[in-house]
Amino acid sequence: MSERLREARAKVERAETQINEINDLVGAFLAASPYALKSQVNRDHSREIWRYELTAKAPVAIAIVAGEAMHNLRSALDHLACAVAELHSGSSKGTYFPFGADAQIFEKQLSDKAKKLPVDAQNMIRALKPYGGGNDLLWSLHDLNRRDKHIELAPIQVGILTDMTTLVVTTGRIDTIGPRTGRHLVRDRQTGNFVQFIEGHQPRISTEGTPHIILETLPGHEEDFEIMTGLPSTQFEADFQPTFNVAIKKDGFAKHQPIAAEIVQMRDLVQSIFLTFERRFFP
Repeated sequence: MSERLREARAKVERAETQINEINDLVGAFLAASPYALKSQVNRDHSREIWRYELTAKAPVAIAIVAGEAMHNLRSALDHLACAVAELHSGSSKGTYFPFGADAQIFEKQLSDKAKKLPVDAQNMIRALKPYGGGNDLLWSLHDLNRRDKHIELAPIQVGILTDMTTLVVTTGRIDTIGPRTGRHLVRDRQTGNFVQFIEGHQPRISTEGTPHIILETLPGHEEDFEIMTGLPSTQFEADFQPTFNVAIKKDGFAKHQPIAAEIVQMRDLVQSIFLTFERRFFP
């Protein structure tokens, strides 16, 4: 095995330490309960809206460490390409692991940045589809790393998923349960029961232990932590159990997958690429 390949592996191992640091930062942020349940009456005093409100922003250190982890993983792929180029051509000058915004741009980058690689190595990279619309995870690694280095830190957003098992109204009336911009229940006018899920969603009901309903926002509305609406001054008891996570914002919305989990997937993908190339070119 070339020394360059050993150095590249060290970058992947370093990313593991940074993933642990991200978990610690996110855990400390959420452990501080950075949210509060508040209500607001609308302008004509016909409805009161209850929502969770963030009382603190996610620490910028999360985005910084995430960028460092993605940089190590992305640059490790460049080191890998250079190691194979040196083995095959005796030089790695001008060699990079190619990416592209789409398949056509990728092919151009492949012929330009991977020309010192053997044909089978080029075909192995082509099979990975490292471009927009191909392997989304691999492309995200490259694109987020590029933006972190030149434009901005990885965009971080806090998302919410809320479970509910019971709701008891002592006075007043509840009209909707859950975020109106996502998965929620509305009251049936004839029976008074909450029976209808709207926004084209199907109900997600737990089948383990005590059945409970899972309420969630639509993509693009993760910062709207609305959980219920009803008549002003309604008194109720509910066991809403909010689950917050910190995720990378993409395409205008935060994926529900926690940021550390996504970077773990990136690390696993890079490790599998290393294993494939190592078996082929460094037996």
